Amino acid sequence: MSGTTPSCKVFAAVALIVAMAAIAPQAEAARAFFVFGDSLVDSGNNNYLATTARADSPPYGIDFPTHRPTGRFSNGLNLPDIISEQIGSERVLPYLSSELIGEKLLIGANFASAGIGILNDTGVQFITIIRISRQFEYFQQYQQRLTALVGAEQATRLVNNALVLITLGGNDFVNNYFLQPFSLRSRQYSIPDFSRYLISEYRKILLRLYELGARRVLVTGTGPLGCVPSELAQRSQNGECNPELQNAGAIFNPQLNQMAQGLNKQLGSDIFITANAFDMHTDFLSDPQKFGFVTSKVACCGQGPYNGLGQCNALSNLCPNRDLYAFWDAFHPTEKATRLIVQQIMSGSSNPINLLRQLSKPNDVVNVPFILQLLVLTYFSVSDQPQPSSSSSTSRSQLLEASRMSEGEIPSLLSLCIDAVKNELAMIFYRLSRSFHGTCSMLSLPGCLRWGWKSYRPQRKAYDDWDDCEFADEGLRNGRKRGRSWKFNAAWRNLSKVRWPELDIGIEPLDWQRIYWEMHLQNCLDAVAEIASLPSFDGRLSETRIPESILGLIGCEGFVHNSTCDYSELHHHCQQFGYYARCLRLQNVLCGAEISHLLRNSRLQRLELRWIRSKEHIDGLCKLLSQNSESLTSLELIHCKLSSASIDEICCSLSRKSVQTHGIKSFSISTSNFLETNPLSLPLGLVSFLSLGRSLDSLKLSDNHLGRNFAKLVFGTLINASSSLSILDLSDNNLSGWLSELYWRSPSGPPIPLGTRKSLQSLRVLNLRGNNLNKDDVDGLRYALVHMPKLDVLDMSDNPIEDDGIRSLIPYFVEASEKCTPFADLMLESCELSCDGVTLLIDTLSTLKRPLKSLSVADNDLGSQVAPALGKILSASIQVLNVEGIGLGLSGFRELQDGITKDLKLVEINISKNRGGIEAAKFLVNLISRAPELVTVNVAYNLMPFNSLTIVCSAIKAAKGHLEHLDLRGNTWDNQSGYASMLADAQCNGKPVFIPSSSQTVGAPYDDDP
Repeated sequence: MSGTTPSCKVFAAVALIVAMAAIAPQAEAARAFFVFGDSLVDSGNNNYLATTARADSPPYGIDFPTHRPTGRFSNGLNLPDIISEQIGSERVLPYLSSELIGEKLLIGANFASAGIGILNDTGVQFITIIRISRQFEYFQQYQQRLTALVGAEQATRLVNNALVLITLGGNDFVNNYFLQPFSLRSRQYSIPDFSRYLISEYRKILLRLYELGARRVLVTGTGPLGCVPSELAQRSQNGECNPELQNAGAIFNPQLNQMAQGLNKQLGSDIFITANAFDMHTDFLSDPQKFGFVTSKVACCGQGPYNGLGQCNALSNLCPNRDLYAFWDAFHPTEKATRLIVQQIMSGSSNPINLLRQLSKPNDVVNVPFILQLLVLTYFSVSDQPQPSSSSSTSRSQLLEASRMSEGEIPSLLSLCIDAVKNELAMIFYRLSRSFHGTCSMLSLPGCLRWGWKSYRPQRKAYDDWDDCEFADEGLRNGRKRGRSWKFNAAWRNLSKVRWPELDIGIEPLDWQRIYWEMHLQNCLDAVAEIASLPSFDGRLSETRIPESILGLIGCEGFVHNSTCDYSELHHHCQQFGYYARCLRLQNVLCGAEISHLLRNSRLQRLELRWIRSKEHIDGLCKLLSQNSESLTSLELIHCKLSSASIDEICCSLSRKSVQTHGIKSFSISTSNFLETNPLSLPLGLVSFLSLGRSLDSLKLSDNHLGRNFAKLVFGTLINASSSLSILDLSDNNLSGWLSELYWRSPSGPPIPLGTRKSLQSLRVLNLRGNNLNKDDVDGLRYALVHMPKLDVLDMSDNPIEDDGIRSLIPYFVEASEKCTPFADLMLESCELSCDGVTLLIDTLSTLKRPLKSLSVADNDLGSQVAPALGKILSASIQVLNVEGIGLGLSGFRELQDGITKDLKLVEINISKNRGGIEAAKFLVNLISRAPELVTVNVAYNLMPFNSLTIVCSAIKAAKGHLEHLDLRGNTWDNQSGYASMLADAQCNGKPVFIPSSSQTVGAPYDDDP
């Protein structure tokens, strides 16, 4: 290339610019899309709210691609979905969705919420909805997150070029003015006056939308409100549309169009485009057969006349073919009807509109003419002389000034032009890659241009998505085809597994890129916490340097010594990757005044906090909690020291601004110290938190040394609250006596609970392990359990309840089985039970209509005499049994083996620490052959001789079941010859199953040598 003349260079640059200009419209096609409004356009935001206006249960979504409800008030796709299809974009996600992160932000967002209207008093009956003012606040938050992703200039351009849809007005009539006879609004206004009032308020809304950057806004009016199935069912005699509601729409829609035109004239541009939804609906309502419908009066899903009463649910009438119906439910059109409306919007004549024509107006995406002018000027002026290098950050004013230089200085102009081309190309590549939503479309360009993109893209993107193209390139070399929407999830997963080999996420996440950067940010926070914990630390968290060992893992170790950038400091990583963070763990040193600012781009859903002790920690924490109150669903405090005042502050900071409630689903305080362990009353903030937590699903107050009065107050608050709690964990406290005091006996009847409301009816898991409860507590618990009809799991382990406690619980077990409750798992480990008590219990459980799935009586001194009872429970469809350390011995295993005479449904069993010797091995062999569903067996520490391994291995080889784990630890065979080969040969379904004896659990030695 050293022999190339400047003329050739310029010609090549001109050709490249022309080529880029040709493909630039592709970037324009994939414009962003924003949605505001009510249920006609809500794509699932209300799923995240405590509201009655929701569509998250079948049969909603029956024709959606997943065939599951999504929160859309439709059988399938709704209005925004179909418009997205038409403009070549992906479906926009609800703003409250946890999936709206990273490059998904570039597609746009849906802020709509079912039930809202133009007026703030519309939809109050739905409790919690996102009113339009709040939707705009979310839009501002979105733009802040977008700016952090692509920079202020690109964010502004994306919003300005986006299509915006807003749908309001219908609810102001149906769910406000006409909601009930003589409503407040109907007494205030006549229909024409009310319509004018709505238009005046709508005008303010549209102006606010313009202030927020919207420049192409599609405004839909109301449909024929009097003709929807709901109104026909309530107001029609013979199927005729209600004239009052029809008149309201006929007045409102022309005024809306007139107002929008006036705004456009005032703003000097066609910003607002109105769609006459009234006429569009009327077309297929008046002649449904013309559009392929059998009816436009009867809803597909519902009940009552015209299927227009009540909500669409699993018990409703449901039509077999949704394409034959204009209405899906009492208010909303079917997907087919919506497609007809969108078809008119997109390609109709000027009436209603032609959205495609409106969207075809050019955008200033790339200033190609400016560069071409400079290149042509240079082409005719340049001489074949070597060109000095020049800064690549040249401004347009510098270029224009250079064009006026004398002939002797013209070579510098060429250098300036080439640098300008480089910068503009970098921005073109950047926009194109973003327009294709990160699918690395630059792979279709020559390798040198891909290198140029990576070299000249904005410096702030130094490592935002540095590895996308590399992984994609590798995929192409391997011949694997990738779809346009593939986000290199497998590559991100592999990258995560390489960096964190011990990573165990559990459920496979949908977005491994988010997981990667979230864990990277967690590593950065942990590293800074370690530095800040040193006594010598006196700096700012934000300016603390990230260790080079972490920077090296993302290819940025070189920046740590670069004084001109701040990539090595914590604040940069928080700014760049904070929006990926959903779940974080913070130590006390991080919970100062800075943390809320550092994590300002995050929408945290789960937060784990450790060692919170001081007022400074509480203040910083509360500010962070308040900042994330709309998204936070799980809060866990560990090793903290909490006063009543600090608990008040924490609970109050969780309240959402718009409603007097919170969105926390899981709340946990464990291994912490309450400064008041046995108070006379609970902190008011905690009472409010428990009472107003409609979404609260799990409450854990474990290992906090709480007294019985604290537990009594918590339980009493829950009984009288409106929560729908599923899990209550009060384990490892000191609550002896609290249950016996919670109930009082009437002179002639059973104990009566203090609470009167049935808030605990949803409780599924109750954990009272390790609370020093006695038989009197169990007697009180028996009557409390009656108010928990959905209880599935009860853990009473590590409480000295003795046999009398078992006798108190047996009537509950019988009653639960008779009522077919879901009760299935019972844990009674280390409860000072005898063989007689457990035998009585098992005899009762074995005869129940609904047998238990899981039983644990481990660490009770039962002896071999309990073996016949265990044989009964094994034959009674039990799936999980734990009898660790109950003293079965040789004779107990022998008798237990004789008691197994039929196939079992056992899945997991723990028979460890029972000194069973060879008899334990024989029982195991019989068990393997009799339990085809068996997956896990723990037979550790049973003093089994080496020759027992031979018969066990033979049984394993012959097994045809699902055995995966067999624990033989504690049987010291390591020094025996042939031991290793026997383990290697013994496989079930081609997989090794043994946990060898050398794999001893750390910190849990066992010596059972008699």
